[in-house]
Amino acid sequence: MKNSVIIKSSANGITVELDDKAKFDDILEETAEKFTEGKDFFKQSAVALTFCGRALSTAEETALVNVITENSDLNIVCVYEHRPITNEIHVRALEAAKNINTQKATEEKKRTDTSWYRIHIGDVTDDTVLDVKNSILIMGNVDKSSAVVTAGNIVIMGELAGMAVAGKGTEEGTKHFICANVMKPVSLEVDGVKRKGGLFGDRLPKGNHGMPRLAHVSEGKVEIEEDAKEALKALYVQNIPDPKV
Repeated sequence: MKNSVIIKSSANGITVELDDKAKFDDILEETAEKFTEGKDFFKQSAVALTFCGRALSTAEETALVNVITENSDLNIVCVYEHRPITNEIHVRALEAAKNINTQKATEEKKRTDTSWYRIHIGDVTDDTVLDVKNSILIMGNVDKSSAVVTAGNIVIMGELAGMAVAGKGTEEGTKHFICANVMKPVSLEVDGVKRKGGLFGDRLPKGNHGMPRLAHVSEGKVEIEEDAKEALKALYVQNIPDPKV
C-alpha cells in the first residue's frame, strides 16, 4: 500500500499530506489513484484544499489541483497554505464574503450567477485588469501594473502592489473589503471611496510582518486595519463561529 499521499478530513475541507521524500511524479500518480478510489465518498462536494508535509512550487500545486479535479467530482473553491494563523484569517474573509453575497442573492431573485466568489490561481501581471462581478480570491500577487475590480470583496493570498476596487457600483450602505497578505497598493477603492498609495509602505507593527491587512470604509475614509483577523470579527463576521484550523 502506498503512503506517499494521505487524505484527511478537516474542519474547512480536505487536507492532503504529502511525503517530502517521494518523487513528485509518484505523488501525482498516487494522488490520482486515491481520489479516483474515493470518488463516491467525496461526491460533488465544494471544498477548501490544504497541502502539507512538503514545500510545493506554484506549478506543483497547480498540477496536484488539476489531478484531483480530473479524478474526482470535487469543486475546489480555494487552496490554503498550511499556516494556521493566516489560514484562520482567510477563512474568516471568505465567510464574510459569502455572508455579504448571500444577502445580495436573496434581494436579487433574478440573479443568474449564483456563485458567491471566484478563484484566480496565479499572479495578476502584465497590465492585466481582472474585472469580475462577485467576490474574488486571488492565490498569488497583483503587480504594480495590474488591477482587480469587483462588485464584491477581494481576498489576496499574496502581495497587492497594483490597484484594487471592491464594491464597484453597489448600493449606498453596503460594506465591502479588501484583504491582502501584503498591502502596498498603487491605489484602493472601496464602496466608491478612494485612497491613493504611498501611505501604506512598510509601517507594520514590530512582529506583525506577514499578517494580512484589511481595507474598508469607516467614516467616509478607506482605513487600513493592521489586524485583519480582529477587523473581520468586529466588522463582518460577529455571528460566524471560530474555525477549527
